[in-house]
Amino acid sequence: MVKPACTIITTCDGPRGNPHEKDYQRCALRLVKSVRARGGSCASLPVVCVHGEEVPPTPETIQQLVSLGCRVVGRPTPYPWSPNAIKLAAIQVPVDTDYLLWMDSDIFVMTDFAELLQPVELSAAPTSFAYHRWARPEDAEDWAALYRALGKPVPAEVPRLVTHIDGVEGRFYLASGVALFRRSSGLHVRWAEVGFEILRAVEEGRLAKHLSVNCNQTSLSIVALESKCDFLAAPERLHFVYALRRQCSSDSVLVHYQDSRVTEVPDEEWFV
Repeated sequence: MVKPACTIITTCDGPRGNPHEKDYQRCALRLVKSVRARGGSCASLPVVCVHGEEVPPTPETIQQLVSLGCRVVGRPTPYPWSPNAIKLAAIQVPVDTDYLLWMDSDIFVMTDFAELLQPVELSAAPTSFAYHRWARPEDAEDWAALYRALGKPVPAEVPRLVTHIDGVEGRFYLASGVALFRRSSGLHVRWAEVGFEILRAVEEGRLAKHLSVNCNQTSLSIVALESKCDFLAAPERLHFVYALRRQCSSDSVLVHYQDSRVTEVPDEEWFV
């Protein structure tokens, strides 16, 4: 048997009692079903669904995920006040494939995504807009505060990336809804370490809490820059943020629907 090239990792937290929060266990089910039904050559990739130990999915959801070939894992969640913490904990779950593919649970697979599985150390999409929070020139002081909290020098020069929507160059700032890691690079572990360092700095009063809101993206960007890794910027079709377009493009592969209803897939029960 040929070993799978990659393992997909996502989260499947059960309800936290917040009526305004997505039901991530149902999102995870939708993601996995779309992988299996629409993923083409990637349909059989192993999937690990991770939940915080304090918020497990329902037994019915676990049974469904297992029936779809998933491994369901509970992890302690440091800094439970942050919704980013479970994602950082999840990416550290051990796998034995050469690559790990992080997918937010509110991703929907439209078609085969084998083009994402490139022989690089890290692949992720740039932010959608050059004026996105953290990608603008006026955010330089906030970046400086992050680097100070991490005990790191602020880079003298930062590369530019062409953003997906407006097509102009913005500061090197990565989305973290979909990210491919070569396991041997250790970049996924470093991502979690830096993200947790940011959350720790908030708890210790060394960083303003509002600067941790996007810590998954900021930490991933910092790790990519400081590692000087073999990086590939993923095209928009591999992280298509539906709310920004309100309709899929003809070549959309991985759709990040967030709170949207993807009208091109009318049979789904979108509002969860």
